[in-house]
Amino acid sequence: MQDSLKAGLEASVIPAFEMSCKAMFDQVDAAFQRGMVEHTAAAQQHFDAAHSSLALTLRVCILVLHYEIHYNTALLINLFKTKMSGFCCMEAGRGLSIWILMR
Repeated sequence: MQDSLKAGLEASVIPAFEMSCKAMFDQVDAAFQRGMVEHTAAAQQHFDAAHSSLALTLRVCILVLHYEIHYNTALLINLFKTKMSGFCCMEAGRGLSIWILMR
């Protein structure tokens, strides 16, 4: 009797249990794979959005600095022309200039 019960369990219950365990594992694996694909897509989208925002901020900063440099250069040139209007520049050689007061 025990041998026939054992043989019956080995023939029907154990294979059924193994198949149900395999089916559960396949379901868990499929859910994990879907979750990883969704998480990867969301992380990539977040990275792209953050990267785009940073790039835009850097472009704006560069444009502002570019404007400030040109604006301040123009102010310095105008100030120099105003303050040095009574002077004359003469080349002294080797890239040196001498400013002489004109009377």
